[in-house]
Amino acid sequence: MVDTGTSDNFEEFLDSPQLKGTAAQNGINLKFRFQTGYDHSYNFITSFIEEHIDFHAMYLKTSQ
Repeated sequence: MVDTGTSDNFEEFLDSPQLKGTAAQNGINLKFRFQTGYDHSYNFITSFIEEHIDFHAMYLKTSQ
């Protein structure tokens, strides 16, 4: 799972299209979400961290 803010001024470094393309080429099912109005700030992280923890925990539980 990847979240990127649409107001993130680091997009040139993050290169979301490259990440999405590389994942697809390698058969990785990437859940990619753009979050409108968010940048690369603490507020962005705190807004979505719980969803990320739940998402990853679900996959960690099923891989054992």
